[in-house]
Amino acid sequence: MSKITNIRNTIRSNMENCVNPIVDYTALYRAAEIDVGIREWRPSWEPGDSRELAGLMYKQMMWVYLWRTIYPPKTTTWQPEYKITEVVNDGLDLMKRFPPKSQVQTLLLAPTFLIGCAAFDPAQRPTIRQSIANIKAYTHLRNADRAVEVLEEVWRYMDAKDERSWDWQMVAHSMGMDFLAT
Repeated sequence: MSKITNIRNTIRSNMENCVNPIVDYTALYRAAEIDVGIREWRPSWEPGDSRELAGLMYKQMMWVYLWRTIYPPKTTTWQPEYKITEVVNDGLDLMKRFPPKSQVQTLLLAPTFLIGCAAFDPAQRPTIRQSIANIKAYTHLRNADRAVEVLEEVWRYMDAKDERSWDWQMVAHSMGMDFLAT
């Protein structure tokens, strides 16, 4: 996660300073190395164990976060690739498999939030909202409320084809929030 965030910070700096290309060879090379690690990682729990499902959610989250990092709005069209839509949909399918009263809800805010940051299709968003509602009901974490507020703003920017949708951290900051999606 921190390696992706470092790439994201470099890209954010490049965007702010009008550096071209925004995503340089070094960033792409590091992203490719991270991608290999994500693809090779396997959960160590038995199939069907809720922790195994949570591990798969984190794997989806990492891939989504990496994709959203290396494809900022200035380098892509506003039509997401089939690949990212499919990965988000796979994450949504995983979210639906967690019982609302399962202890694993304590682990799901970060992956739900970051997968939500790539929910370009409005039809994907109700599942994200429901997952966060389940997390909030189980954990009583106020961060769940903040996560929904930030996602709603990110989605508003996405729908308006506003490049600010890429940078959820800055969106949260502009809303006067300093929160961890955990």
